[in-house]
Amino acid sequence: MTDDGFNMFGSDDEEEEDVIEEEEGADGDDKHVKESLALFLSTFFLKKNPQVKLKERIVGIVNPNGESVSVLEQRGFSLVSLNGSTPLHLDAVVLLGPSSDGSILKNLLPGGVLISEQSNCSTITTDKEYLPPITIENSKYVSCVKLSVKAHTSTCPWLPSSFSHKMELENLQQATVALSASEVQASQMTESSKKQAVESMREHGYVVIRNLLRLEECQKWGSAVLESVHMAAEKLLKDEKVNILEPQISENEPQAYREMSMREDLRLDLRDGPALAKLRKDTGDTGKPVVISAKTETENFHRFLRGHSSILDVIRRTMNPKKGDLYKGNLGRYNFEGSGPDGSFQDIRVSQVGGIVSFPGAADQSIHADCSHLFEIFDCHPAHYINIFTPGVPFHEKVGGTAFFHGSHDLKFTAEHCGSSDDYSNVFPYLVRPSLTLGDVVLFDCRILHFGLANTSESAERVLLYSNTTQAWFTDPKNWEDQRPIFEL
Repeated sequence: MTDDGFNMFGSDDEEEEDVIEEEEGADGDDKHVKESLALFLSTFFLKKNPQVKLKERIVGIVNPNGESVSVLEQRGFSLVSLNGSTPLHLDAVVLLGPSSDGSILKNLLPGGVLISEQSNCSTITTDKEYLPPITIENSKYVSCVKLSVKAHTSTCPWLPSSFSHKMELENLQQATVALSASEVQASQMTESSKKQAVESMREHGYVVIRNLLRLEECQKWGSAVLESVHMAAEKLLKDEKVNILEPQISENEPQAYREMSMREDLRLDLRDGPALAKLRKDTGDTGKPVVISAKTETENFHRFLRGHSSILDVIRRTMNPKKGDLYKGNLGRYNFEGSGPDGSFQDIRVSQVGGIVSFPGAADQSIHADCSHLFEIFDCHPAHYINIFTPGVPFHEKVGGTAFFHGSHDLKFTAEHCGSSDDYSNVFPYLVRPSLTLGDVVLFDCRILHFGLANTSESAERVLLYSNTTQAWFTDPKNWEDQRPIFEL
């Protein structure tokens, strides 16, 4: 023992041992935090869609370290570092260090989750795109879930100040299916996503499916529609002195034609044209309505929009719900060489792919439903007419899509809210305006109240691609004039 007073605090060797123990404790705490993050991600994804395996979930990591990578890999996630190039689609982004670069989130899919420290989360996200952050248990991190879909709030400036944007956003989240990265890459929906879509169709009258279609396919069909429309406009101006692009100076009123029908000034419906005919020929599409029989399996269908297997499956399930074994009593299905009471889907008719085009200056449409209820003794019998919509051009802030009234496919809903007069003000609280872009799909029951939104841009021409699907026995008397062609196709 020495007289050195400093030794009363212990030797240098003892101090070093204490530091090592502290570091080991910190490392242990850090590992515990990483395990909490991994557990949170696992639980989040399994609740969201249990049919997407964790190894199919693509997780981007910023500032990765060995411990975090190891813990997440043990859970089976597919990990990518975001310090370099970013994959096209991400299910989650884990930010393990400070960053002010919001671009790292550009490929985070709708419904995906960001994990970061609270200060970082508020720096690189906005409340217009993300739900409020939630603290992850046993960690210093929070989770911020990206909205499944945003509302197109710049439309409808005439809405009253009392309109609840919060309610609109909540309704939209309920009616939206946000696909995983693996579903987007395959352009197919899992069984869980299909069930969610069918449930939304039955309960709300519509469903938004994000990122289902290939962007290049949507653009290709959108371009064909626009090219055909401008060819029609040029020919009508020359042959009939009808100006569909500047109706205020047109010498003659447009008529209904075999290929095209005007909805209002500066909004039209085109189902055929030279560019569309060429595209159909190139892709092997007949361009004619087809009936898909009860015996037809659609799993291997891969045609654009109207021949998409996941879309057709959702539509057939929505139109043909089952209750126990009651289907066994439907003996009339033996008629006309039918399949008999085997519980199979009934035949549906699917139209060709067309496009609804709105030009700059097109106003909001009147509120309407595309078809009536077949019976007036049920609140809501199964849908017999469903439309498929998808944008054919990129999103433009000043060009509206289609607005719906959440739940208004239900006869009881419309009877209570607007059945006694032509005043629709009572349904405005249920208005939803989904903000869609290339690859997104909307299916809607044609009994739902809806309207096309205005095009207030200077030059953007909006194309909304569509296909109509009905029970095979139903005919939609649209205002086409087959004896009045624009083109000789």
